[in-house]
Amino acid sequence: MTKKRRNSKTNLHMNCSSLNSFTSGGGFRFFTQFRQNFSVRALVFFVIPVFLLSIFPLHGALARDDSSIKKSVVRIHVQKTIPSYKQPWIVNKPSSHFGSGCIISRSHILTSAHVVSHAAFIHVSKFGDPNKYTADLLFISHEADLAILTVKKREFFEDTKPVQIRRNLVHTQDEVAVYGFPIGGETLSVTRGIVSRVEHEIYSHSVYQLLMSQVDAPINPGNSGGPVIVKGELVGIVIQALHRGRSENIGYMAPAPVIDHFLDDIKDGSYDGFPVLGIVAQIAQNPDLRKKKLVSDQGGGVLVTYVVPGSPADDGILKGDILLTVDGVEIFSDGTVNFRGDERTNFSYLVDSRQIGEEITVEVLRDGRKMEFEISLTKGGDALRLVNSNYTVPSYYILAGCVFSPLTFNYLREWGRRWLLEAPSELLSKLSHNVKRFPGEEVVILIRVLPSEINYGYHETRNWIVSKVNGTKIENMKHLVKVVESKIASEKFITFENPHGEQIVFSSGKAKQSGAPLLSTYQIPKDRSPDLVVPIFESIGL
Repeated sequence: MTKKRRNSKTNLHMNCSSLNSFTSGGGFRFFTQFRQNFSVRALVFFVIPVFLLSIFPLHGALARDDSSIKKSVVRIHVQKTIPSYKQPWIVNKPSSHFGSGCIISRSHILTSAHVVSHAAFIHVSKFGDPNKYTADLLFISHEADLAILTVKKREFFEDTKPVQIRRNLVHTQDEVAVYGFPIGGETLSVTRGIVSRVEHEIYSHSVYQLLMSQVDAPINPGNSGGPVIVKGELVGIVIQALHRGRSENIGYMAPAPVIDHFLDDIKDGSYDGFPVLGIVAQIAQNPDLRKKKLVSDQGGGVLVTYVVPGSPADDGILKGDILLTVDGVEIFSDGTVNFRGDERTNFSYLVDSRQIGEEITVEVLRDGRKMEFEISLTKGGDALRLVNSNYTVPSYYILAGCVFSPLTFNYLREWGRRWLLEAPSELLSKLSHNVKRFPGEEVVILIRVLPSEINYGYHETRNWIVSKVNGTKIENMKHLVKVVESKIASEKFITFENPHGEQIVFSSGKAKQSGAPLLSTYQIPKDRSPDLVVPIFESIGL
């Protein structure tokens, strides 16, 4: 038995060279030799696979020489100073964060926004290069979770080849390679998988819905911002992964069309964002609903249930309209559109794929009559969403130990990764209809009470929505400060009220006197954030 195995190995080695003669026309001679010398095991496990590879080379990410790609992948080290949204007058201790990126030009690095948001200092290094270089943030899109960095020292870009961005959207089953520097080591990691889904999904960094691609290549912390490659071209940037329950190898990337939108946007030197129409709509599949709205049996469309005041849609679309088409593309009754062949995604794709300032044509059905409107896309989503993300210094105001601040996604994230499950339900309820009723509207909350004698009885109050002050409805933080300081100067008591009618009451005189001592006790430098400081010329009416 030992001798037979040795002979098989010898024959296997001797006849490998015969593959060349087979593929060039000497197939009969090869098979004659093969029958005499090769075992069935050699046929199954070696000859057939090698033969198939010789005539059907591997496609996709696996077929390319990735040496130039590796030289264009960078490791990003960020020192962050992240504000505390529960104690908005302080900044948390500096913390180190790592991510990945890729060189897309002789002076620019593309990465994820969440890798570099709140950055105090950024330095980058290349694969195979021990040197670290200081980087600067040029542009950031929190909506699409993308950012552009640059390095002033030009030698950083020497011996690199910018990654080419594919202009077409990936297809499902495309083979991909994910490059980056995940936790667990200092060297470059390459994982492989396929594209498993392409559709609109929520970008966790911004809670914004845009086109996204799902891949099954392993993605871990540190991969964020790294390139996803197909056949040597960039098809996406890693932005997030799902690590929950039984989920395995579910990662997400911002695909090429979203990257292109971001890069086209910043060509003029400023970032504007992704436009929105400014409506809330529901699917229109129920037969009775369609009959009432005079929609034909073959017709599609969605029912407009709300038009945001001041939004682009406010110029022509009305509540109760059936939105039929955008730029001639039919909207199906389930709220989807065809974006490539038979592939479908949310109809918002027809709007967010455009740039702010462009115009679209919409067709609606109103009382059985079709109507067309030209709509100018003048605003992005943040201008119309009631609850947004804040990536600057948090806004706050303190009176009598009560700390007021606007409700933001950043504040909700103070409850950790499971904030959607663990944050107070009353605050989360504001997300169910996350659109403004009027420009500038904010949800103002009393986030906590700093215990003192003046606020005895309110010490445990927190996450309390402020709807009125002395009977005046509160519009936003600046309005709160204006109303409070006006009422304190003119009325004996200051009364805060929530949507349930509960009240917090202070003597106006005591509230004013408590300010400085209370701030000193809790070592808080100011009673308000810089954005709420009234300029002196405004305070004296100039």
